[in-house]
Amino acid sequence: MALFSKKTTKITPAKAAAAKPAVKTENTHVKKDVLGGAIVRPHITEKATFLAEKNTYVFEVNKNASKPIIAQVIRAMYNVTPLKITTATNPAKKVVVRGKIGNKPGIKKAYVTLKKGEKIEFA
Repeated sequence: MALFSKKTTKITPAKAAAAKPAVKTENTHVKKDVLGGAIVRPHITEKATFLAEKNTYVFEVNKNASKPIIAQVIRAMYNVTPLKITTATNPAKKVVVRGKIGNKPGIKKAYVTLKKGEKIEFA
């Protein structure tokens, strides 16, 4: 009696095409999963609130997201034109809470400066 069988199933091209639905994106040169996961959340702090008054908004972004991809996602999500994008990476740190050692994950932030008169509203 064998523990692992060597049976393989053959998938015809018709079944393979039916199994994977075609997904169209506006930008065909950028993968959809990269665009969808580029921005994690808005980074709302006291400093970010003061920067928002000067037309600069702060977002927590994926560590692999580049500035052009961040600009595309901002344009698509909020219908605004970013003039300048600056990124800052905060490294992971070890912390002690109630005598236990843990890790605080590092994040990457994007500072997005918009044209005058444009605003982003967070619900």
